[in-house]
Amino acid sequence: MRTLTLLAICAGLTACASIKPELPLPLPDLLPPSALELLQTQLSDDVRAGKLVSVSYALVQRGRIVHEAAVGWADQAQQRAATPHTPYPLASLSKPLLATAVVRLSEQGRLDLDAPARRYLPELPSDFTASVRQLLMHSSGLPGYARICWRDQGHESRPDPASARPHAFAAQPPGRLFEYSNLGYGLLGQIVSAQSGQPLDRHLQQQLFAPLGMQDSSLPESYAPPEGAAHKYDSRGQQLPDTWNDTPGAGNLYASAHDLARFAAFQLGDADAAAQALLTPQNRQLMQQAAEPNAHYAYYGSARYGLGWYHRRSAQGEPLVWHEGGMPGASSLLLMLPERHLAVVVLMNSNDGNARAQSIANTLLRSVLPGYTAVSLDASDGLQAYAGDAALRGRWSGEILVDGRPLRWALRFDEHGDISAEFPDRPADSGLPQQLRFNALQSGPLLLATLPVRLPASGVSQRGQTGYLLLRLWREGETLKGSATAYAAEDRLEHLLPFPAQLRREVSP
Repeated sequence: MRTLTLLAICAGLTACASIKPELPLPLPDLLPPSALELLQTQLSDDVRAGKLVSVSYALVQRGRIVHEAAVGWADQAQQRAATPHTPYPLASLSKPLLATAVVRLSEQGRLDLDAPARRYLPELPSDFTASVRQLLMHSSGLPGYARICWRDQGHESRPDPASARPHAFAAQPPGRLFEYSNLGYGLLGQIVSAQSGQPLDRHLQQQLFAPLGMQDSSLPESYAPPEGAAHKYDSRGQQLPDTWNDTPGAGNLYASAHDLARFAAFQLGDADAAAQALLTPQNRQLMQQAAEPNAHYAYYGSARYGLGWYHRRSAQGEPLVWHEGGMPGASSLLLMLPERHLAVVVLMNSNDGNARAQSIANTLLRSVLPGYTAVSLDASDGLQAYAGDAALRGRWSGEILVDGRPLRWALRFDEHGDISAEFPDRPADSGLPQQLRFNALQSGPLLLATLPVRLPASGVSQRGQTGYLLLRLWREGETLKGSATAYAAEDRLEHLLPFPAQLRREVSP
């Protein structure tokens, strides 16, 4: 099942739905204590048992933070306790904040969401035609990507964000497929800097954090975390070294649970008048409701992705808007029920905690909505195992373009659901197998798989015993096209580096 787990890790409607009337939900003077006290007791027990380092959380209703708390240690060695004001690494929960800055620049007339991204970043390839809006919606055709530099591995200076650009190719035509891409948000961060005339960290501080009263929030411009921040720990409770990724707007932000509760109040239209003036109600709603009209959405079941937010219907049939984040030493979640003007924030300073974050969020929601039925936020919902689909059966051959050089490969699909890969002219010292079998997942024409293969490419980690190759291929007639991504995470995530890949059918079933 490791193959499917890695896919879920890397995974990864019409343009604007109508607005329903608000559902009545009275604001309680005091929340029922039993559920919240039990939650805190359980979390404290887990900290003492070494199952949890710390968690900070908040519940906001109609613009008021009605409950916030924290348990555990922001710094375990120094016994520095976590608080609701402790800055935590947000990982991908950074994206809605960056998206807000982009939409605000658009509202100010400083960029056009429907203009090609190349208008603002002319150094992009000439055949890259996606718009700024498609970058925001992960429908630009860019593949998945990540590069995390660890300070203890000799990276004394942070990488230049421009280092990601060689991997900024169109794996699919814009508008065809929702494919979650840190590359896109890395480019958006560069566009914000170019159009505002400010470094991204300063722009976010002056134009977003300060107006919203987010005093614990920042975008560090070095390896060092902000003062007072929660240190990052792995799933065994061991402190992790400082890190930096080269798509900073996609995942380098820090914020506290208190600050994200304020941000949620703004997104729900419940902040004070000065804060709400940052965006029009129409643009806030657009962020939470938009979708690429004709794109294929393969993840989170029926979910769509707007301008920085996932959205779907709750079990009660009302809109549910959220974003998660996960990276080494960080698990985060902000979830909103817009019609009820209700939101929850959960931040943890350890990885692999997203299921726990969802459980905490659901407990907080039930404290004010006793009948609330949770919806699973599982990225693999909507994917099925390949079981011998006739549209794929046969042998397909083609190339992976590795550092500008073609590497021949082939895939064979049989009627029993088995798949094999071949690398006929692999370099002798590459470690590539001549042939191997693997499983895959499907969603319509989209095929996803993980192979235990280290791709012979520059920048691919040589640490550990093996690497992985993540395939995202789209079938169109007799062609499979997309990306083959070199994934390295023997004991810590180092990179997801995509390369163009394509195959054509040789033998029909």
